[in-house]
Amino acid sequence: TETTTPPPPTPTTATATVAVLASDNR
Repeated sequence: TETTTPPPPTPTTATATVAVLASDNR
């Protein structure tokens, strides 16, 4: 049985999402 673990989320993606939300909230 093989167990595959998904890669951890990259901080870059999180930062980009926050930036988009912030600019959209302006």
